[in-house]
Amino acid sequence: MKLASIPEGIERVLTVSAHPDDSEFYAGGTLAQLADAGAEITLVVCTDGARGGRDLDDIPATRQREQEAAASALGIARIERLGYLDGDLKPTDELRDRLIGLIRQYRPDIIFGHHPQTFFTRYGNRVQMGHSDHRASGTALLDAVYPRSASPNFSPERGAPWFPWSLFLFDCSEPDHRVDISAGFEKKLAALTAHESQQGVAGGLTRAAHHVGTFFGNEEQPAEGFVRLDLRGRR
Repeated sequence: MKLASIPEGIERVLTVSAHPDDSEFYAGGTLAQLADAGAEITLVVCTDGARGGRDLDDIPATRQREQEAAASALGIARIERLGYLDGDLKPTDELRDRLIGLIRQYRPDIIFGHHPQTFFTRYGNRVQMGHSDHRASGTALLDAVYPRSASPNFSPERGAPWFPWSLFLFDCSEPDHRVDISAGFEKKLAALTAHESQQGVAGGLTRAAHHVGTFFGNEEQPAEGFVRLDLRGRR
């Protein structure tokens, strides 16, 4: 599969992830390149990450500090934390409604988020198990995007309707769109390194990012994989 460049003319991006390091791991290189191109990026994190560390007195506070450093490394403009308990996320009406509000507030051209059907992913000889929080986040996001955020008949108190140009679904087993992240890879690694509490979990984030980047691309051109859904024409 030929590697793609980041889409041009993107002004606003929303990325919705289940945990504090997910957007960085799955899409950090692409997000860094979009930020460098002038896009304003809002990162939404659904859970507090409380079950993602070891031997920490206050895991949520630690992960919040780490995420602020990671977002800065990628050039992300702001972070919205929804505060659900790590491991217990469900695609509830409340979560969906909050995502509708954020979509309408920030009016993104592109939205990144978890694929809602990933139970496991193979990267060559490496298997990464899917997380129920990832699927819950992805399901709630897709239900928020359509038909709800685009229609004035849903949640009118959340603001004027909005429908993005495209969805880029990460954390997917069969991507149909691979983005060359050569120009953003070092920033991605810097962002993942900022998640210090997670480096001992599942073999280390940065090592895993190297493996996945070369699997989707190659040693010279690391890449990130997505299912890309183009929803409407560009203005």
